[in-house]
Amino acid sequence: MSRIWSPMREMMQLHARLGRALGDPLVRNWGARRGRRERVMPALDVSETADAFVVRVDAPGLQKDQIAVTVNETTLEISGEMTPQANGGDRTVLRAERFRGPFKRLVPLPRQADFGSVAASLADGVLTVTVRKRASS
Repeated sequence: MSRIWSPMREMMQLHARLGRALGDPLVRNWGARRGRRERVMPALDVSETADAFVVRVDAPGLQKDQIAVTVNETTLEISGEMTPQANGGDRTVLRAERFRGPFKRLVPLPRQADFGSVAASLADGVLTVTVRKRASS
């Protein structure tokens, strides 16, 4: 038996696929099947100042020891794991929409980035990584 074609269903499925591919947080988990693990992609911003590149990553609820920042050649790698809230005591989770699971973000930076001069700080649920620029020659 064939399904009746529904243009609305087709559009919703296309919107969900594009959203997941582009990392849109509003549609990232649409259509997720029970038991299927969705990839976690915390949002990030990359900006440039006169002397550095600054990467800011949403990291709500994470502590410094739960995040790894590494560099190799021209790429900054930020990884960690967002853990779910556990049931316990007098609390039962009734709905869980926040992202959880392991994540890894690779951020390519221009050649003038000095990967020997990287600083990171975590405050108010936002990880800020500053990569200094090389001195002009």
